[in-house]
Amino acid sequence: ALDVDIATFESDDEDGMPQPTATGGDCCGNQRSWQDLRELLCENARLALENQLLRESAQLAQESSCLHTKQRSAEGAKSVGEGNTQMQKARTNPAVPPGTWLVQGRCGEFVSAPMAGGYFVHPFPGAAAPTRAEPESKKSGKSAKPKRERTSSIDCTPPVDGDERTSVMLRNLPNNYNRQMILEMLDREGYAGKYDFLYLPIDFRTQACLGYAFLNFVEPAVVCSFWSTFDGFSRWAIPSKKLCKVTWCGPNEQGREAHIDRYRNSSVMHSAVPEDYKPLIFEGGEVVLFPEPSKVPKAPRSRCLLAAVAA
Repeated sequence: ALDVDIATFESDDEDGMPQPTATGGDCCGNQRSWQDLRELLCENARLALENQLLRESAQLAQESSCLHTKQRSAEGAKSVGEGNTQMQKARTNPAVPPGTWLVQGRCGEFVSAPMAGGYFVHPFPGAAAPTRAEPESKKSGKSAKPKRERTSSIDCTPPVDGDERTSVMLRNLPNNYNRQMILEMLDREGYAGKYDFLYLPIDFRTQACLGYAFLNFVEPAVVCSFWSTFDGFSRWAIPSKKLCKVTWCGPNEQGREAHIDRYRNSSVMHSAVPEDYKPLIFEGGEVVLFPEPSKVPKAPRSRCLLAAVAA
């Protein structure tokens, strides 16, 4: 393109353009203008050639990247296929007994070997479920600490005739409620003097209730009317869309004495815990002192509460 442009310029110069001479100011100016024009055409031709080379180089780089991506995908699929083939060969190997668990070695081969902690991986049909190695305490004959049984379901069936249970759990309480508000609500609904235990758990960090409370009534006959009043209750002292739900306490948490045994040595009875956060027991509708703990209660693990008491 550069040669064509310059040749064209020269032919035009010879055919139709006046030739510059060495005399006169105009002739010198014309000569300078033709030289500038020639240089400009040369520069334009060079830039056009560079642009074309850059476009071709970018296209080659893009094609090379696409080719490398396809090659990596093909190699990955090939590796997965080889791994599956090796696993199948290991499974069908007559030297491997049935029920053996296989793991992949460093070189990709599958061998029968346990992993750390007693677990095995890569089962095949006929293999038993993975088992964990026994703890040292069991091997040495030490007795493990019994775990507390937990009920997996919530008993929310209403009381029936002959039901002797007296302890219930109030759920879906407003989190802004405190113990005094619960007492006022119970007395306002006509249950003053009909309960002998109340505990509203409090979050020590936020100082808000956890949304449920434990109650024990003096006799089973009260539970039936209480259930019909508070199951679906929504007449809260503060604005709330919550609907109260009544459920039974567990079989090991029935009766006032069961609640006393549960909480008398609890950390909630520690001296660092505010009195409003602790459970209450009643005699004839009046609050009485909670029985003394049989051992020193542990301090609560709430840093916020301990910091507030220290301040």
